[in-house]
Amino acid sequence: MNFDRIRRPFQLAGILLSMLFGATAVRADFLVSDNFGNQVLRYSETDGSFLGSFIGNSNNGGLNGAVGMLFNTNGELLVASQNTNQVLRYDGTTGAFLGVFANTDLNAPAHLGLDPTTGNILVSNLNGNSITRFNSAGTSLGSFTNGGPALQGVSSFAFGPNGNLTVGSFNSGEILTYDSAGNFISQLATGYNGASGLWFQGNDLWVASLFLSQVSRLDATGTATLNFSTGPGPQGIGAFPSFILDSPLGNDEVLVALTAQGGVYRFATDGSGTNRGLFMGGGGLQVPGEVLRIASIPEPVTLVPVMLLVGGALGRRRRQNLAIVESD
Repeated sequence: MNFDRIRRPFQLAGILLSMLFGATAVRADFLVSDNFGNQVLRYSETDGSFLGSFIGNSNNGGLNGAVGMLFNTNGELLVASQNTNQVLRYDGTTGAFLGVFANTDLNAPAHLGLDPTTGNILVSNLNGNSITRFNSAGTSLGSFTNGGPALQGVSSFAFGPNGNLTVGSFNSGEILTYDSAGNFISQLATGYNGASGLWFQGNDLWVASLFLSQVSRLDATGTATLNFSTGPGPQGIGAFPSFILDSPLGNDEVLVALTAQGGVYRFATDGSGTNRGLFMGGGGLQVPGEVLRIASIPEPVTLVPVMLLVGGALGRRRRQNLAIVESD
C-alpha cells in the first residue's frame, strides 16, 4: 500500500488552509473619536488611510463631544458623549446606535476603561473631578478613587502592569496612583498640565500634556526619560496633544492625536521627537479625541469559495486514492 499517496490529500489541505488564513489574516484598523464632529471615523492600520464613517454625525443617538471609546464584553462600542453627560452604546460591527449605557454621576465624561479585577467600567469626569464605576448594565456604583490629593479634573487614566491605577489630574498637572480597590497610594509626578492620554508601554508611562503641547515618557519612579514638543498649532498656539498609542509602523515611534491639528501624527521616540507627519486625518475629522484599535475579520462570503476549493480538492484526491488502494 502506498501510504505516501494517501497522505497527499491531507498535505494539500494543509497548504490550502495555510493559504486561506495567510491571505485573510486578522488585521487591526483604528477608530478615532471626533470631539467637535460628533462622530467616530475609521482608518487603516496599514497606511492610515480613511476607510469611512463608523458612527456618523447624523442618526448617532445624540452623540455630542465624542471622546473615550471602549468595547464591552458584549462586543458593543461604548462612547463618551461629553457634552450630554452620557455614555452611549453602538453596535460593535455596524456602528448602529443601540441606546444609552449610562447617564448618572457623570460630568463631562472623557476616558473609558475596563477594571481588570471586577470587570466594571470606569469613566473619568473632566468637570466632576472623579472616576465613576459602572457595572455591565450601566448602573452607577459610585466613585472609584478614595483618598489622596483632590483630583482637579480627570481626562485620562490607565491600569499599569502591576494592577494599580494611574490617574492624571488634568488641571493640577499631577500624576497619582491608586491600588486596584481605588485607594490612594502616592503622587507619581507633577508638572504635566492638562495630563491626557495616559498609556502604559511595558513599565513606562506615556503622558500627553495638553496645555504644554508636550509628550513625556516616565519610568516606574515617575522620572521623565523622554520629553518632546508636539509643536505649535494654528495661529502659533499649541498643538494640544490628547492621546498616545503605539505606532503600527515601528517601535521607534508613537502616534499622537493633536486636537488643534485635526489629526493623528507620527513622532520619533529616539530622543529627537521628530514629527514624521500625519498618519490619520481627513474624512471630516475635526478634533481627534481618542484612538481605539479594532480587529477587522474577513467576511464569511470571502471564505466560502476557498473552503469549496479545499473540499473539492479533498473529494477528488479521496476518490483517486481509493482507486490506488484498491489496485495495490
